[in-house]
Amino acid sequence: SVSLAIALCCWAIVTLWGCLWSVVWAIGFTTILRFTGVQPGLLAMVTRVLVGTSLWCGLDTLWSQGILYWPTVALTQSPNNLWLLQLNQLSGPSTTTALIVAVNGLLAEALFLRQVLSLQPRPALSPSLAQLSRSTALLMALALGAIAHGVGAWIYVHPTLPSPAPDNPVDTSLAIGLIQGNVPTRIKLTRAGIQQALNRYTTGYGELVSQGADLVVLPEGAIPLLWDASKINPVAEAVGDRHIPALIGTFALATTADIGQTRSSAITQSLLMVVPATPNDALTPPDEFFPESGPVSDVSVRQSASPGSSVRVMSQYNKVKLVPLGEYIPAAGILGAIVTRLSPIQSTMIPGTPNQVLQTPWGVAIAGICYESAFPELFRQQTLKGGEFIITAANNDPYSGAMMTQHHAQDVMRAIESDRWMVRVTNTGYSGVVSPRGDTVWRSQRNQPVTHLASIKRRQSRTLYVHWGNWLTPVLISLAGIMVMIQRLYWH
Repeated sequence: SVSLAIALCCWAIVTLWGCLWSVVWAIGFTTILRFTGVQPGLLAMVTRVLVGTSLWCGLDTLWSQGILYWPTVALTQSPNNLWLLQLNQLSGPSTTTALIVAVNGLLAEALFLRQVLSLQPRPALSPSLAQLSRSTALLMALALGAIAHGVGAWIYVHPTLPSPAPDNPVDTSLAIGLIQGNVPTRIKLTRAGIQQALNRYTTGYGELVSQGADLVVLPEGAIPLLWDASKINPVAEAVGDRHIPALIGTFALATTADIGQTRSSAITQSLLMVVPATPNDALTPPDEFFPESGPVSDVSVRQSASPGSSVRVMSQYNKVKLVPLGEYIPAAGILGAIVTRLSPIQSTMIPGTPNQVLQTPWGVAIAGICYESAFPELFRQQTLKGGEFIITAANNDPYSGAMMTQHHAQDVMRAIESDRWMVRVTNTGYSGVVSPRGDTVWRSQRNQPVTHLASIKRRQSRTLYVHWGNWLTPVLISLAGIMVMIQRLYWH
């Protein structure tokens, strides 16, 4: 059928785009080697490794600016090597990426020299010199790996904790309740699915409030309805009755800030900070609620309470990195008509603006929704704007256990990079709590309804990565360029 053909075509495009990264790297690396020549000696070996590492990191940075990006499995398949991951505080994931590529590059050099000795009857290098170069490459690989783990272990053991002034003690603890609803996507938009979601999240909210939660968080799309302040739902009603805020994953109408003109069919995938209303809310101009929130993309952000409503939306975060074809249509002018005919969804989902700030009653939170966990720069920017803890929300229903683990690994890296506590709430798993060092304090079972009360700390520290971003990649590229020119001048 046409729909199957389109699905297979999209799968092929995504696969080829991922492969293109490696192909471009191989072509670029080979081109540079032809320019410099494959020369013997320590200088040439270091140059090759530096060129390969900087080129890979540069392509990684370039690919991360696009819509089809996912870090290499070398990072996400090994979330338990917390010593090495601490180095992400220096320059983000490019630090760990560079180390992995450099160590493997040195091992490749050693393997190459071994093949030279075994396959060439009269190699260009003397056997003794080739053996020395091979041993040097192996020792450098071991030394680089050992030093990296040693530095990471020191950072892990000696965390930088903020210390409040003795005469002005600040309680930074926060009790956050997580609700993993486990509402299957196949029924989520049906009448039965909507009712199941409302029942589970309302009941879970009440349980967590009774346990002492300061804030209750629901996953991405937990309320599969378009948010309407004039039509209160059971979860919002519970917030009004129990007077404990909730961060609710739902959908909201978009406005002119993002799309240039009002379109009733344009919506956003959003997290709404819903708080109890006060008698003065309906009389207070919306902008006065959060003067430091900055630019917003939707009218429902920073809105006052509707007349007679028991709750108001204090702040709103709209998903910036939408999933192509799953949440929006790339090249809508070309593909829009075809996909619309094959899809029952008539609304157009649009991305939020990158400069959003999610205000909470306790200060600024750092937010991410599902796919956004793969984009560290989104989290860094929110940390720079004063974010004190991280909340991510996801669905994860279509994912296997391995994919859920990989998604969890993304959030482990985001917590380490920004030195923040992380609370991740999903529909079907894995929900979890991650410390600033990357330790998974708690993780849920998958495909089960779960509630959990987590205790975290708000933090205001700033890592080198938060301050300077990915500074390592341009430094590596510059050094590689210098080494290439030195080698070319030396040999020619």
